[in-house]
Amino acid sequence: MQRKETQPSIPKHRHCNICGISISPDKIYCSKNCEAEYRKMSRRRTYTFILTLLIFPIIMILMLLTARP
Repeated sequence: MQRKETQPSIPKHRHCNICGISISPDKIYCSKNCEAEYRKMSRRRTYTFILTLLIFPIIMILMLLTARP
Protein backbone atom coordinates (compact mmCIF):
# COMPACT_ATOMS: atom_id res chain seq x y z
CA MET A 1 0.00 0.00 0.00
CA GLN A 2 1.38 3.40 -0.96
CA ARG A 3 1.45 6.16 1.55
CA LYS A 4 0.14 9.57 0.51
CA GLU A 5 2.48 12.43 1.15
CA THR A 6 0.85 15.31 2.94
CA GLN A 7 1.33 18.62 1.25
CA PRO A 8 2.37 21.60 3.31
CA SER A 9 -0.53 23.75 4.41
CA ILE A 10 -0.75 27.17 2.81
CA PRO A 11 -2.15 29.86 5.11
CA LYS A 12 -5.32 31.55 3.94
CA HIS A 13 -4.46 34.54 1.82
CA ARG A 14 -5.36 36.41 -1.32
CA HIS A 15 -3.36 38.37 -3.85
CA CYS A 16 -3.27 42.09 -4.55
CA ASN A 17 -5.39 42.88 -7.62
CA ILE A 18 -2.63 45.05 -9.10
CA CYS A 19 0.79 43.60 -8.29
CA GLY A 20 -0.10 40.06 -7.18
CA ILE A 21 1.69 40.14 -3.83
CA SER A 22 0.27 37.76 -1.21
CA ILE A 23 -1.79 39.67 1.38
CA SER A 24 -4.14 38.81 4.25
CA PRO A 25 -7.69 37.72 3.30
CA ASP A 26 -9.32 40.86 4.69
CA LYS A 27 -7.40 43.22 2.36
CA ILE A 28 -7.90 43.87 -1.35
CA TYR A 29 -4.74 45.86 -2.11
CA CYS A 30 -1.29 45.63 -0.59
CA SER A 31 -0.75 49.41 -0.44
CA LYS A 32 -2.35 52.78 -1.08
CA ASN A 33 -0.27 52.93 -4.25
CA CYS A 34 -1.94 49.82 -5.69
CA GLU A 35 -5.38 51.08 -4.65
CA ALA A 36 -4.75 54.40 -6.44
CA GLU A 37 -3.52 52.53 -9.54
CA TYR A 38 -6.68 50.40 -9.56
CA ARG A 39 -8.91 53.47 -9.32
CA LYS A 40 -6.97 55.11 -12.14
CA MET A 41 -7.36 52.01 -14.36
CA SER A 42 -11.05 51.73 -13.51
CA ARG A 43 -11.69 55.37 -14.37
CA ARG A 44 -9.81 54.99 -17.67
CA ARG A 45 -11.84 51.86 -18.52
CA THR A 46 -15.11 53.69 -17.79
CA TYR A 47 -14.15 56.69 -19.94
CA THR A 48 -13.12 54.41 -22.79
CA PHE A 49 -16.43 52.56 -22.62
CA ILE A 50 -18.45 55.80 -22.63
CA LEU A 51 -16.41 57.19 -25.51
CA THR A 52 -17.02 54.00 -27.51
CA LEU A 53 -20.76 54.26 -26.85
CA LEU A 54 -20.76 57.84 -28.11
CA ILE A 55 -18.55 57.37 -31.17
CA PHE A 56 -20.26 54.28 -32.60
CA PRO A 57 -23.67 55.94 -33.26
CA ILE A 58 -21.94 59.02 -34.69
CA ILE A 59 -20.03 56.88 -37.18
CA MET A 60 -23.21 55.03 -38.14
CA ILE A 61 -25.09 58.31 -38.72
CA LEU A 62 -22.24 59.67 -40.84
CA MET A 63 -22.21 56.49 -42.89
CA LEU A 64 -25.95 56.72 -43.48
CA LEU A 65 -25.79 60.40 -44.44
CA THR A 66 -22.92 59.95 -46.86
CA ALA A 67 -24.19 56.73 -48.45
CA ARG A 68 -25.09 57.01 -52.11
CA PRO A 69 -28.40 55.49 -53.18
